[in-house]
Amino acid sequence: MLCTIVLLHLHSTAAADVLPENPSAARFKSTSMWELVTESEPLDVSAAGSQIQCSLLCLRWPDCAAANFRPEPSGGGTCTLLSTQVGTSVEVAETGAVMLRLPGTCRMLRNLHYHTDGVYRHRGLAAPLYCDMTLNGGGWTLLTAAVSNEGWTAQYVIERRRDTPGIDIDYSIVGLGDWLKSTRLSSRPFNYRIEVGGRQRWGGIWSAPSAYSLASSYSNQSEGVELVKMFDSWGPLSIDTPQHIVPWVNTRAVLGGYPLLSTTSELEGMWWGTLVTAYTAHGVSPWILSAETELFNGARLYWLR
Repeated sequence: MLCTIVLLHLHSTAAADVLPENPSAARFKSTSMWELVTESEPLDVSAAGSQIQCSLLCLRWPDCAAANFRPEPSGGGTCTLLSTQVGTSVEVAETGAVMLRLPGTCRMLRNLHYHTDGVYRHRGLAAPLYCDMTLNGGGWTLLTAAVSNEGWTAQYVIERRRDTPGIDIDYSIVGLGDWLKSTRLSSRPFNYRIEVGGRQRWGGIWSAPSAYSLASSYSNQSEGVELVKMFDSWGPLSIDTPQHIVPWVNTRAVLGGYPLLSTTSELEGMWWGTLVTAYTAHGVSPWILSAETELFNGARLYWLR
């Protein structure tokens, strides 16, 4: 019973800790003499020279939530990677450790069986994050919510109301996007999701190469970007719709400075497909020409997973 209480305490504090230290440090919390046993099959079992090496093996697996390290008398030991922190802890005869991976993103929290939408605090990150844990598999981090065209600037797209995230206020942490993406520790494509005028409406889910920046000031991040799910029927693709371009921040004031966060190409001369603007003639922002009246108002939500 004592063992289980210790693990449950570590599980609960993992989501609540807010530390000012370097975000790349302290990604694990460990306790000696216990081993975590779960009903799921291990992700991997391999040799490791130390607890630290076992932790590093866990970091290389995006779905790894915990790792058991059991040393061998001759040196080194066995490292078992687990996909969950939910299970039973048992005492082991020799000195060992269970290492619990601390979440750095909404997706990591979702992997640890958090299922409620809302604001979460993360170890290593001073600002809280708004997480969608229910739609499209859950684990989505809110980067931007634009509910008006009031007061926006390119700098506010980088960071606005960082400490009070929500889907019903003007808010943005695009400047944190690349760090959040880097916590995936994977070269696989990442996904971003856009919802306009309602949840699961007038947008979609895109896949993009991991090397692309979420804070780029250029509209050239399009090669390899694919629309994998469309919300509503706004196709086919044209200059009057969102483009398959990773949303970029208009810090260079191109296109008259009107689009501030946009999927448009700066070479086209049009700026439909824009999420954030300070211009007042198109409601919150010009998104899709054919649905201009319907989309005049309503939040523009931009998510990362």
